[in-house]
Amino acid sequence: MAAVLDWFDALPAYRSVGLMGFSQGEAMVLQMLRHRPTQFAYGVQLGGFVVDDRQTGDKELRALRPPVFWGRGPRDTVIPASAVRRTAVFAGPHTSTTERVYPQLGHDVAGAEVGDFADFVAAQVRRPTSIG
Repeated sequence: MAAVLDWFDALPAYRSVGLMGFSQGEAMVLQMLRHRPTQFAYGVQLGGFVVDDRQTGDKELRALRPPVFWGRGPRDTVIPASAVRRTAVFAGPHTSTTERVYPQLGHDVAGAEVGDFADFVAAQVRRPTSIG
């Protein structure tokens, strides 16, 4: 995460930034939001989990509750049910979560999920923000 944030810090100025990740990339999305709650406008998490730890920004993230899209499939045999439960417990009070479960999905991203997260991102891009 530190290397990604270092790279990000070297980028030109921006109006807002959203994060998106699949599987372990979803864990990275949530870790980055937890590490720098005011820097990112929203997150898209697909088929992943929250890391079971505490971050210095968790309290601030809880106050800000940024929008997060969480898409997943109940046929996922990669992410344990305990990690899904942990993510649900974390997401509720720390983010404004739009959760979608796609009955046909396993550990993949496909079909209606793609349209749903694209619509979510489009809505976030149109939303005024003071992030950054």
